Amino acid sequence: MGEEKDLKILEHFDEIIGGFREHLIEMNKRWGETYLQYNKADQEDRIRWAIESYFMKFKNVGKPVPWYAVMGNAYIAILRETHPEMSDMWKGD
Repeated sequence: MGEEKDLKILEHFDEIIGGFREHLIEMNKRWGETYLQYNKADQEDRIRWAIESYFMKFKNVGKPVPWYAVMGNAYIAILRETHPEMSDMWKGD
């Protein structure tokens, strides 16, 4: 455990996770739980499309890549794949 505190990659971990948590709260206020409507089978294509659109907006108009949104897409995919006991929540599956 003592070795972790010396890892540069973890230096700002709690801060980043706190920001991500706030992002999830704001997205839930905006969109509710609409992410539950999508099925697992299409998640890779849906995530790829979302990330490609973020980078196209960056390339075309200089809009910053919404990294917390990228994390959100990955989080939902990881949640689906690591917690199959939650499968009854996913309306699209």
